[in-house]
Amino acid sequence: MGVVAFLFLIGWVALLFFMTDLCYRRRRRMDLEASRSKSGVKALDEIAPSEPYYALMAKMIRSPGAIPYSSASNTCVICIEEYDDAATIRKLPCHHFFHSECLEKWYSRRHPNCPLCKSVYQTGFLGRLAS
Repeated sequence: MGVVAFLFLIGWVALLFFMTDLCYRRRRRMDLEASRSKSGVKALDEIAPSEPYYALMAKMIRSPGAIPYSSASNTCVICIEEYDDAATIRKLPCHHFFHSECLEKWYSRRHPNCPLCKSVYQTGFLGRLAS
């Protein structure tokens, strides 16, 4: 009787492993499809167009009521790297900015919110990716 229970337990563990692996592979495939989707990047371009880091800093300094440069971070919180003058960045409506490539990866993984403050910047996001 002990052998049968042991085989039954092994069967359940194998089934659990198989189902977990299947779900992981499906999620990974969906993430890859979403990241390859040009419509996703186009939607992100409408919300936060890419621009050179030095141009954004120049705009922030010139515009009245802008966030003071001292309170703006010079580090992308997604990859934890500092911006250089040649970097291409995106500024979200909440006034946080990130490397363009980092935010595209974040967005393609079905995150319709700012990585820093969690403000939702894209409504209807998940429905568009599913179609």
